Amino acid sequence: MTPLLSPGTSNPITTVQLPTQPGRPQRWAASAVYRDHAGRIRHLRTVHTDPDAAANALEDTLNEFGIH
Repeated sequence: MTPLLSPGTSNPITTVQLPTQPGRPQRWAASAVYRDHAGRIRHLRTVHTDPDAAANALEDTLNEFGIH
């Protein structure tokens, strides 16, 4: 059994490639599960055309929320 997250923490960021259509750019989604300071479990996801940009945007958002 995985341990519960402490308030103000998140699981590692996961980045996956999304399915594409012909003629469209590749898209990448970064997602994480975190527990806010009130103790609620939340999910956050960002989508970008670059995997590093997706992960960085998610990390920036988590930092804005005060999640480590």
